[in-house]
Amino acid sequence: MPQPPKIHADEVLAQALALLEEGGEGSVTVRAVAARLGVTPNALYWHFTDREALLGALAARGMGELRDALAGAVPPRAEALTDLSPVAAAYLHFARTRPHLYALMTAPHADPRISGELWAFVLDLLTPRLGARRAAEAGVALWAYLHGVAGLEAMRPFHGGKPESGVEAGLRTLLRGLEQEDA
Repeated sequence: MPQPPKIHADEVLAQALALLEEGGEGSVTVRAVAARLGVTPNALYWHFTDREALLGALAARGMGELRDALAGAVPPRAEALTDLSPVAAAYLHFARTRPHLYALMTAPHADPRISGELWAFVLDLLTPRLGARRAAEAGVALWAYLHGVAGLEAMRPFHGGKPESGVEAGLRTLLRGLEQEDA
């Protein structure tokens, strides 16, 4: 009879996340996580079939954390689309403060299904303000803008006279434009 696991999946994820945040995706290996937990690499296979499954679980966890951060940033009396700028700020804050996790979540090889709950949150947030027909296209526009800004910020381009205030100006313009499109 096989031995029961001596570690829990949450412990594995916690150590994998610590490795990810310290050194990026390349530092997350089954051997490195096992070493941190003081177990053999085979012990991790009780919970994750391979490294890709472990990375997928990290990305899914990150999406959940991002969704929670966005939900916590929704102003209590937000009615207009332009009232949602704190949600956009929370998205960018997550990308800035958790760059390795954000990169894993948005990597080309990431499973697109992990963003499902976040996408549902975005639609739930936008539908009352724009209607069901426009919520999806506005969600894509906002997500594309914020992801683009996050990518630019990772490159550190705001120097040499390029004002960082352009990010806020662009967001205000986008939100107003999306709000007024059907007006």
